[in-house]
Amino acid sequence: MQNRATAISEEIHAYIASPLDTVRTIAQIYTSEAEKNKSARILDRDDIPRIMYSILKRQPEWHNIYTEWQKNVLGADAFYYGDPTSAADGRYVPSVSVDKSGEMRLTAAQNFSETNPWYQCPVSTQKDCITDPRTAEIKGNTQTVFDVTTPVFRFDKTVAMVGSTLTTAQIQSILAKRADSNGELFVVSQDGRVVASTDQQVQHGAAVSKLSSPAYHFLAKLQNQSHKSQFKQTDSHFYVSQPIEFGNMPQTWSVMIVTPKQAAMAPVTQLNQMMTDAESDIQNTIYWVSGLVLILAFGIIQVVIRRQLAPLTSVEHSIQAIAQGGGDLTQRLSVNGKTEIDRIKQSVNQMLDALQSMVGQIQQAGGRLSDTSTTANNAITDAHQALSDNTETLHQAATAMEQLTATSKDVATNSEASQEKNAAVVSSLNQCMENVSNNVARNQTANTDLQKANSFVSEVKASGSDIAALLDDIRGISDQTNLLALNAAIESARAGEAGRGFAVVADEVRALAQHSQKSVDQIVSTLETFNQLLTDIEAVIQQGERGAAEGYQASVSVQETLNEIVDLVQQLGDINYQTAGAAEEQSAVSQQVAENIQALSQRIEQTLSLSEQAQGANQTLNHEAKTIRQLVDTFTV
Repeated sequence: MQNRATAISEEIHAYIASPLDTVRTIAQIYTSEAEKNKSARILDRDDIPRIMYSILKRQPEWHNIYTEWQKNVLGADAFYYGDPTSAADGRYVPSVSVDKSGEMRLTAAQNFSETNPWYQCPVSTQKDCITDPRTAEIKGNTQTVFDVTTPVFRFDKTVAMVGSTLTTAQIQSILAKRADSNGELFVVSQDGRVVASTDQQVQHGAAVSKLSSPAYHFLAKLQNQSHKSQFKQTDSHFYVSQPIEFGNMPQTWSVMIVTPKQAAMAPVTQLNQMMTDAESDIQNTIYWVSGLVLILAFGIIQVVIRRQLAPLTSVEHSIQAIAQGGGDLTQRLSVNGKTEIDRIKQSVNQMLDALQSMVGQIQQAGGRLSDTSTTANNAITDAHQALSDNTETLHQAATAMEQLTATSKDVATNSEASQEKNAAVVSSLNQCMENVSNNVARNQTANTDLQKANSFVSEVKASGSDIAALLDDIRGISDQTNLLALNAAIESARAGEAGRGFAVVADEVRALAQHSQKSVDQIVSTLETFNQLLTDIEAVIQQGERGAAEGYQASVSVQETLNEIVDLVQQLGDINYQTAGAAEEQSAVSQQVAENIQALSQRIEQTLSLSEQAQGANQTLNHEAKTIRQLVDTFTV
C-alpha cells in the first residue's frame, strides 16, 4: 500500500511540476527585467503579456497564465481605470487564457482581490504556493480547479505574482488509473479538503472531517500530519498517507488510501492456504528426497573414505617394507598429488634420500677407517719389532763397551758392527716415522668422516621429527572425524527411525576413522624403531670418533718419541764413528757412551710402552670400524 501511495504521489507531482516550473521561469524573467530598470516605472505594461503569450502557445493544453501586480508598482494606475487588463483600482492584472474555441485572449484576471489565496499566499510568504480546490469556469464549463503561483521580486521586495490555473481532472484520472475494488484513493490538500477521489459519493473540495462514511473519519487524523509518510490501522481498515511536496511551498498535499482489512488480507489468506498446501507437498517430497540422499550419501562417503585411506595404507605398507626389507634404502614412495598424505610421502622420500647418502658415506668412511686401522696396526707392529731389536743391539753395545778397555780391536770391530746396526735402526726408524705420519693423517681423515656421518644422522633424526609432526596432524584429523561421526550418531539417534540410515553411515565413518588412527600409530611405532636404530648408529659413530681421537694422540706421541730416538741413534752413530777413528780415546769416552746407551735404553722402553698403548687403541679402533661396517652393510644403497 505504501509503495502504491508513493507511485501516485510521484505521478501527481510530475503533473503539477511542469506548470509550476513555467510560472517560476516567467517570474524570474520579470524579476530580472524589473531590477535592470532603475526608474520608478520598472516595466512597460505592453511587454508583460508577450511572455505569457509565448509560453501558452507552446502549452496549448493549459488553461491560462496570469500575473497580478501590486498597486502603482508599474506607475500611473489611476489612468487605467476601466482598462480591460486592469482591476477596478487600475492596477495591472492581465490574464492570457484559452477559450473553448482554442483562441488565446488577453483579459483581466477574474474576481481580483488582495484576499484571494492565489495572490495573498505568494506575496505574503514570498514562496511558491498551491491553493485549495475551488470551482471556476474553464472553456465555458464549470470545473474544480486549483492554482500554482510564485512571487516576483525587485530587490528582495515582492512586487507581483505569476500563476496558472489547473483542473483536478488530470489528478482524478491518475487516481482512476490506480484504483481497484479493495479500497478508495484520495488526494487531500493542506487544509484537509478533497482534491480528487475514487469514491463517487465524495464531493471535490469537501473537508475530510465532514465526510459521512465512518471509514473516512480517520483521514482527518492523518491529514494533521500530512508532512510525513504514515501507515495506520483500525479494527476494520488500513490507512496510508504519502505527502506530495513541491519545492519551497509551505503547503503539502497528501495521497491517502483507505482499504478494508478483509479485502486487503484476502490475498494473504489465499497465500497462506497455498503455502499450507505447498508445505504439505514439500514435506512429503522431503521424506522421499531424504531417503534417497541418505542412500546416496552413504555410498559417496564409503567411496570417499576408501579413497582417502588408500594412500595412507600404501604409506604404511611402504614404510614397513623398508623397515622389514633388510634395510633397502633404494625404495621410494610414489607421490601423485598435493594432499597431506603426499606431503608425508615427500618427507619420507627426502628422509630416505638423506639416509641413503649418509649410509653410503658411512660405508665408505668405515672402509677407509678399517684400512687405515690395519695399516696403522702393521706400522706400529713393525716399529715395536724395530724397537725391540734396538734394545737388543743396545745391550750388545753395552757389553762391547765393557770390553773396550780390554782391546781396541774388539772396540773397532764392535764399533763397525754398531755403526751398521745404527744405520739399520735409522732406516727402520725413518720407515716407522713415515708410517706413523701416514697413520696420523689417516686417523684425522677418519675422524672427519665420522663427524660428517654423525651430522648426517642428526639431520635424519630431525626429518623423523618433521614426519612425527605431520602424523600428529593426521591423528588430529582422525580424532575430529571420529568426533564428527559420534555427533552424527547422536543426532541420528535423536531423529529416531528417520535417522537410522544416517546412524549406519556414522558408525562406518567412526570405524574407518579408528582404523586410520591405528594406521597412524603403526607408522609412529615404525618411526620410533627407525629413530632408535639411528640413535644406536650415532652412539657407535661417536665411540669411533673417540677411538680415532685417542689413536691420533697416541700416533702423535709415537712420532715425537721416534724423532727423539732418531736423534739419539744418530748421536750414537757419531760416537761409534769417533770410536772407530780414535781407538786411543775409546777408554776415555766409554763411560759417556755407556751413559748415552742407558738413556737410549730408557727412551726405547718408553717408546715400547707408548707403542703398546697405540697398538691397543688401534685394535679398539679397528674393532669399532668393523662394527660400524657391519651395521651399515645391512642397508642397501
